[in-house]
Amino acid sequence: MRDLLVLLLFISSCHARLLELELEDFQGVGRSIVTRQNASDGKVVHLLYDKIIRYEMCVHSPLEMNISNIFFSNDVDNKGDEISVYMDERLVGSFRTNQPQYLSLSKWNNFYPSGAIGESFRLDYGRHMLTIRVTQADDFGVELDNIQFEIGDAIITNKNLACDVYCFDDIKFETPSAAADIDGFKIKKFNKASVCAEEENVKVAFYHDTASNFQIKATRPKYATCSNSRQADFRDCKLASPAWKFNDVQLSSGTPVVHKTHRASLAVDKSETSARVAVTFDMSGFSITRGQGERQTAGKLFVMLGKLDTTEAAFAKVSYMGKSGRLEHGTEFTFDQEFPSNVWEIEDNFWGDNNGNKIIIEITTVDNTFNGVYVKEIRLEKRDMEVRPFMLYNDGIFLFEGLHRDPWWLKQTAMKVNMVEGGASGKVFDDVANLRLYMKKPYDDGYSQIFVIHDDGHSRVQPVTPHGMDWTPFGSSLVIGPTSANVQRPFVSIKSIDLVPSKLKMTIRYHDESSLVLKVVASPKETIVKIHKYKTTKDRKQNALLTFLSTWVENGYSYVDHMSVDGAVGNGIMKDFVGGDTKHGTRANFYRKCLSRLNTQSPDIEITVQGVSGDED
Repeated sequence: MRDLLVLLLFISSCHARLLELELEDFQGVGRSIVTRQNASDGKVVHLLYDKIIRYEMCVHSPLEMNISNIFFSNDVDNKGDEISVYMDERLVGSFRTNQPQYLSLSKWNNFYPSGAIGESFRLDYGRHMLTIRVTQADDFGVELDNIQFEIGDAIITNKNLACDVYCFDDIKFETPSAAADIDGFKIKKFNKASVCAEEENVKVAFYHDTASNFQIKATRPKYATCSNSRQADFRDCKLASPAWKFNDVQLSSGTPVVHKTHRASLAVDKSETSARVAVTFDMSGFSITRGQGERQTAGKLFVMLGKLDTTEAAFAKVSYMGKSGRLEHGTEFTFDQEFPSNVWEIEDNFWGDNNGNKIIIEITTVDNTFNGVYVKEIRLEKRDMEVRPFMLYNDGIFLFEGLHRDPWWLKQTAMKVNMVEGGASGKVFDDVANLRLYMKKPYDDGYSQIFVIHDDGHSRVQPVTPHGMDWTPFGSSLVIGPTSANVQRPFVSIKSIDLVPSKLKMTIRYHDESSLVLKVVASPKETIVKIHKYKTTKDRKQNALLTFLSTWVENGYSYVDHMSVDGAVGNGIMKDFVGGDTKHGTRANFYRKCLSRLNTQSPDIEITVQGVSGDED
């Protein structure tokens, strides 16, 4: 009955987000925790007359809320206990436990909803105290199970309301002086919710009809902390390696056998002399944590057979079908006790994104009987990555490094780096996956990576590592170059970079014939990327000139949680702008108000449009 009541109440207000807090988790003097089988969490709080329980809520942006229910139980001789609810010492409303429809059913293990308590109310940013007091009761008191709220913010969770994340309310930005010869950006959000801490689910696109000069500035976080948490966290991510895996697949059964995972189906069909193992699978839906390359390079098929001591040898013929729709044949392999497993290498970019991929393995044995031989494990995973860094330039203060990386998803169009000056002047480096810039730390002999740009236009920027830390992580990234932002992974393919290392300057040319000049200005407290002469062949109304990419799982677990435009009060990064998902402005600041355990020292980012004037030297 309890579940039915909750369902009906939720359906009646399905436009709102329903949150539920367990009241036994509230704090209070004189409370007692009782075990009840029918309670939502198996426990309730028992309160006598004039006893109170409290719960501190932390609100990170203004929130509309109303209390829809408190679930309670009472004794059979219930005379009508009264429960009052206060928010910040102001009465929200009260309810009585002797409601006529529940009187004949009252006993301690039955729980009933109070119905709406008081009117809706608004909570501003900051800490708030919810208090529940028993204002009238008999000698036996009342038991309370949980409290339900309806809120208007679809991204708020129970954890967001808990005060286990500290947030700063004094982070502000000055209003920029308006650019004399240019209008502001059109700024549009393409965000989506995600539980993967390594997925860039925040996408904010910057459009402009005429501008050619822009600036990106990275500074240390505005919040105050000495923590430097920087561990990758893939716990809730759907990774492409392995794309799928099956264990203990029996081959001796005479009837077809089917095994399934969330993205693959394995079927075994046995004849008198052989067994046919067919895996059909889907390569879409992975978290974009390493770019599209994770699934496009899923080219290692691993197979291990078990119980090989019962036969002299087993033979396997492998075939594959990918995005071409044609069946390709792999090499044959002989399994025995010395070689119980094998890996087949499959070429890059073979698989299609959807559920049309197939691997077929025909298995036979020497004596045409399996005698217990089975597939101990079969899996598909990405092939190993080869990383080869190489030096381009080092003047003792700044250092440029290139990186050959294989596999890389733009392998077929990898960029070239042309050295315009320096000891390697005139030399051309082919097949460069990314270009990195380091600055010598002013307080020791180490170097700090401050800028990187990949051949797909993705770049990251940060200031020099602060004193007392060995290194700090990047966080948010930007696609520098014209691209459609409303896709799973925005990118633009770079054809070449002409590098003038002594000036930290590069001319970037794209495969679509767009181009720009980029110059890095670095100091110990900030790194600035100046962009000039931005020319594009693409439609500026349809293609973003810059795209900000970041990660938000929840406040306290993000690379960014707020955004301010032109110095205005910042809004939560996952919220639409006032009036929709689009806003205009000359400057945008991306920052965190709440201390984050995800890349704590990753930088705040500022993006500014600066006009249509010429290049700087």
